[in-house]
Amino acid sequence: MKKRRPLVPLSEFIAPEGTRSFLATPFGGLPWKTITGAFEEYLRNSLQGTEVFNFLPQVSGETRELCSRLVGCTPEEVAFVSNATEGLIKLVGCVAMEGMNPDDNVITVGNSYPTVPLTVERLRKLGVEIRLCEATTEAIIAAIDSRTRLIAIEACNYVSCELFDLERIAEAAHAVGARIIIDVSQVASVLPLALAPFDALVATTYKWLGAESNGAGICWINRERWPDITPENVGWYAVLPIVLPFTGEYQLKPTASRLEAGGLPWRDLNILRDALRHLSPFSQQEITEHIRELGNEIIAELDKLNLGLTILSPRDAQRRGSYISVKMSDEMARMVCARLNERGIYLSFGQGRLRLGPWLHNGSEDVKLAVQILGEALREMNYAPDDGVW
Repeated sequence: MKKRRPLVPLSEFIAPEGTRSFLATPFGGLPWKTITGAFEEYLRNSLQGTEVFNFLPQVSGETRELCSRLVGCTPEEVAFVSNATEGLIKLVGCVAMEGMNPDDNVITVGNSYPTVPLTVERLRKLGVEIRLCEATTEAIIAAIDSRTRLIAIEACNYVSCELFDLERIAEAAHAVGARIIIDVSQVASVLPLALAPFDALVATTYKWLGAESNGAGICWINRERWPDITPENVGWYAVLPIVLPFTGEYQLKPTASRLEAGGLPWRDLNILRDALRHLSPFSQQEITEHIRELGNEIIAELDKLNLGLTILSPRDAQRRGSYISVKMSDEMARMVCARLNERGIYLSFGQGRLRLGPWLHNGSEDVKLAVQILGEALREMNYAPDDGVW
């Protein structure tokens, strides 16, 4: 097997001292070292009085353009929010604004990251049925009927990272006139994405987009499918300029910016712009191939440990998202991660699994080392797959 070199040296990122392999990007990615320069640029320009009216549109314009390339849409279909949760709340609210009846239903996955089902839970107050499906494409499609108004899911199974067949689900949703909103936080920039089949996408920016901060999120609104999207709450930034005195008349912006109620998180957008500039030289195919091949190598090295580990993620890279999940109790996984951190290896855990997520700064050598040291730690801790504690 040909060894893969990192697409970007680890030295270009801010990493914990002594890092030998960082595979915790599914939890939170490493920021680029240029983040400090981006922050300083923001400070310099934001303190120039009304000159910010020249600076801020440049930041938002370029950042929208860079974000639009991630999903093949126009910059006018990009809206900024403070995080993915806020984005989901806004989008679910936009569905509610279209009117819902007590015999309608909404579909989500019970085994999702809690943000997704929580954002639709509020619709129960309208008498809407919330259908919590198993985390399979077939189960989601089977739950759709003529009264389905919304499908809100992640791009992949949160626990196993198995990809859903999103286009099949979207086709089934639109066949009954339902909206479909996808949280792509764990695949944005990792895998090819297209906005066209969906009504909206949402993502955080501090994982695979390299923006470090949890102060910015992205919504992509398909204006062809959802031209009249209307937010529940409107602020000055969502509307065309108003001449005082306010008469009660206003017009929403004709772009996705109508979801941006107030001033944008300018500091974090400056940092996001800087991070996305770093991704621009790489094709999506190049990044996807890198992540998938390293994922295959991680699985192969885990098998070589001969410890009886249960790999929850698909072995077929075409069916897998951004990370590899290994079955492990949270209590033991926490102790394993702490032990590995002392040795310069960083993984993440939660919901009954250990996660290994390779990114641009990883290569064959460091992921192999990470798995070898993981094996050493597990043997030191007397790992036994049949012991219930694990």
